[in-house]
Amino acid sequence: MCNRRRALSVVLCLCVSGAPMVARTQTPAPPMSEELTVAAAGWAALGAGKAAEAAAIGAKGLDRYPRSATIASLLVSVEAERGNAAAALAAYERWLGSSSLEDPYLLRPVALALLREMTASTVPPEVRRAAFRALADAGDVAALAELGQRSTAGGLIELEVLAARGSEPAIRSLIASVKAMPGDKGRLISALVDTRSQLAVAPLTDLLKDPNPDNRAAAADGLGRLGATGAATALRPLLNDAQFSVKFATARALYRLHDYSGVSLLQTLQTSEAPLLRVQALEAMSSEVGPPWIDAVRVLLSDADPQVRLLAARLIAPYDSGAASAAFNALMTDSNIAIQEAAGRVYVEQVVTDVAAMRRYFRSGDPLTRVTSANRLLELTR
Repeated sequence: MCNRRRALSVVLCLCVSGAPMVARTQTPAPPMSEELTVAAAGWAALGAGKAAEAAAIGAKGLDRYPRSATIASLLVSVEAERGNAAAALAAYERWLGSSSLEDPYLLRPVALALLREMTASTVPPEVRRAAFRALADAGDVAALAELGQRSTAGGLIELEVLAARGSEPAIRSLIASVKAMPGDKGRLISALVDTRSQLAVAPLTDLLKDPNPDNRAAAADGLGRLGATGAATALRPLLNDAQFSVKFATARALYRLHDYSGVSLLQTLQTSEAPLLRVQALEAMSSEVGPPWIDAVRVLLSDADPQVRLLAARLIAPYDSGAASAAFNALMTDSNIAIQEAAGRVYVEQVVTDVAAMRRYFRSGDPLTRVTSANRLLELTR
């Protein structure tokens, strides 16, 4: 112990007395590799507003370093920034080559560019709505700003998206539109339900007395989707409505609210000779699932009617992805184009989990499927 103390005191004395200490030499930073130099030049060009020059730098760089994620990121980002989703996807796939090791974060700018293309005014309304919603959910600043500007200018699609994101002014504006619009209010009712806001309960309850049976049915269904248990008293009389669609929607809504006043109708429909009615009744009772329900759905996966098989595949997907995948793959080769596209959308939305499959659907002929696949990729990388 004494020897240790003596040694320590010697070191302290040397430090205090100013005895020369060995200086710590600083290791010089290694020179930047040519690969990084190319990438830096590309980013600098992009930052200076020279997107074409940046793209050229990235393309030449990828020729020289085909497996460079750094240069691939530059080229993908540049093409996405230029608003060319196809070119951004081609750059990604050029980097990927024959490798099976996908990079979802490198693919993310492609998804964003694809969605931005789908917000153009020439795109069908349902596609634009889905694209704007996906961009807003991803926190895209430009999309959020555009939503605000367009909704202020009277854009209904943009208003619907903002309302679905919880904007109270947008929700109240939708409510005012529902009250003012004559005739069929289906689209506005659907948008109001998508808000998941309790502000929607009162106007939907008022619509249970609307003279249009389609509005009554949509309002009843909406109250069930909103979980508006307080509306059960107002719903029950509609179980005696003259229109079957209203009675069915009401029974389904009450079942979702754990009110079984209309369960006998749903149980009767489950034994119907019409497969479409059976699958619709099973969908109505999908909030409470057990083995008998799953078995009944599985039987309908082999029905002759592709619409029935599509609905059954959608219902079974959360419980048996293998059976759902087999059904969807068959439906995507159906002779009916509408069935093909609907099956592709639901398959991507409910079943697909691997990046390679999502990427393939970026090139789908159905724009709504492209939006769905891009949104799935963004969700994966959020």
